[in-house]
Amino acid sequence: MLLELHVKNLALIEKADVEFGEGLNILTGETGAGKSLLIGSVNLALGGKFEKDMLRRGEENGLVELVFDCEEERLAEKLKSMDLEPSEDGTVILSRKLSSGKSICRINGETVTAKQVKELSELLIDIHGQHEHQSLLNKKKHMEILDAYAGAEFAECAGRVAALYHECTALEKKITEETLDDTSRSREQSLAEFEQKEIADASLQPGEDEELEQAYRKMSNSRKIAESLAESYQLSGNDAEDGAGNSLSRALRALRSVTMYDPALEQMEEQLAEVESLLDLYLQKTVSVRDTFVRKSLKENFYHGILLGILSYKNDWRVSSNQESVEGFSDIVIETGNAKTGIVIEVKYTDEKKDLERDCRKELEQIRDKDYTQTMWQEGYKKMVQYGIAFH
Repeated sequence: MLLELHVKNLALIEKADVEFGEGLNILTGETGAGKSLLIGSVNLALGGKFEKDMLRRGEENGLVELVFDCEEERLAEKLKSMDLEPSEDGTVILSRKLSSGKSICRINGETVTAKQVKELSELLIDIHGQHEHQSLLNKKKHMEILDAYAGAEFAECAGRVAALYHECTALEKKITEETLDDTSRSREQSLAEFEQKEIADASLQPGEDEELEQAYRKMSNSRKIAESLAESYQLSGNDAEDGAGNSLSRALRALRSVTMYDPALEQMEEQLAEVESLLDLYLQKTVSVRDTFVRKSLKENFYHGILLGILSYKNDWRVSSNQESVEGFSDIVIETGNAKTGIVIEVKYTDEKKDLERDCRKELEQIRDKDYTQTMWQEGYKKMVQYGIAFH
């Protein structure tokens, strides 16, 4: 129920306070007395459109305020849903400060939006003649009006019907989702059969995904792996004068030259020889997994390493890399299981494909000119096999 109306600085009204009682309240007056202004001020308080020329002449601000009692339970629930509470005396106060700038709406002193004011006003008042506030013309209110007219007994029935309706709607939706027409069913079946066949043909094995992931990482980084291993081989092998393999070989030769004078050095010789053997094994096993994506200056070392990796799988062969001879270092020397046969291999990388055969012959000439086979002849080998291999 509307209890009070306060208006300030609106059109011709400087200040007006109107109190309403229970039952019928009638405002009377001649034309131009301000009856419409009072009704219009109620509309403004309820969120109606405001124009700055509605203010009293010479004033910057105006105010419209409505005071309602809060006896209905649904009104209290609406306020609670808006995080608002009735005032201490159980009233609800709607106020709107009007200015030439932005107007401010409040409910019980709390600033709210015009939309919130309109939502609450639907429970507070109907202004007949102002269509935006006539509940009968608002389709959203029709069901609520009928339910209120039917009473509590009908409300209980309506609740049961609503529950059954929602249950029926959910079942219909579930049936629709689980029901396929013949075309859709056939398409789904064909897809399932195709996927099943793909899985079966793949012959998947436990742990295969981890193996594939590891292989993918290796291939994705193959260039980096190849160049790093080539550099590792160059630093660890015998190609460079200060390489680990070359230095280790010189150290072993120096130690062997004095072990005859001091038997205690034999153990040190054995340990150093074991280190050399481990380094050779590392070089043979590691470089054989590289690919050819290496710098041009390292390509010959790469192919050298590839051959070492392949040949090392012959368990009864002793494969040596860059073995010292009378006039230099041979690329690869093999002592086969047959004590009468030895193998010497020289490796070269060729820029031009047309020069492959020429460079093979040059490598064979180098074996003969530098007498890489002499040491093996002296060790009692009866047959020497020589290979000149060129890569492009």
